[in-house]
Amino acid sequence: FARQMMRIAEEAGSATGTALALLMLGEAELLAGRLVDAEEHLKEAAEANDREGCISGAALARQRLAEAAVSRSRKYEANRLLGRALSLARRSDIVAHLLVRVFGTMIQAAPDPNRAITVLREAERELSQMQTCEPCSMGYLTSAATASARAGELDGARSFIAEAERIAGMWQGGPWTGAVWEARGTLRQAEGEAEQARAMFREAADV
Repeated sequence: FARQMMRIAEEAGSATGTALALLMLGEAELLAGRLVDAEEHLKEAAEANDREGCISGAALARQRLAEAAVSRSRKYEANRLLGRALSLARRSDIVAHLLVRVFGTMIQAAPDPNRAITVLREAERELSQMQTCEPCSMGYLTSAATASARAGELDGARSFIAEAERIAGMWQGGPWTGAVWEARGTLRQAEGEAEQARAMFREAADV
């Protein structure tokens, strides 16, 4: 669909449409695990949205690029991208959708558990001032649950998981269901329940 949209945009001479199509294509490749192709198209999307003055698209492209960088264990690069994404997200007309996504990836990109909790505290303060989009919050909630569990803040982890479970129930299966199982597994590890943790990680892998 994204490739079809790109052809239509190019035929119509719509630079903004092309920028959006590049972003959609990069996101689809990222979610499919095709990281090399995803990074190529997301970089093009970030540059194209910059040229067209599309703040939201530029922020989202960089947040997705940061996700790819985290997946490749390039956390320094991820944090550089997220710094720019955060600045753009705060200026966006859809800040309630973007900011929570950026903070979720910032938690994942933290170099150690202590820094992850510091980022989580900053995020909680800022996000408490707005009504964030629930579906867009899933990455944040599962990242927050994982960070809390690893830092020994088990009640906080349980609270984040409960909220993630509620929102994940909007879909039948899919990646967010798997992410919730993974967060549950991390919590069980922190609770010393190794066998239950392994079972939950297997559930996550099977989704």
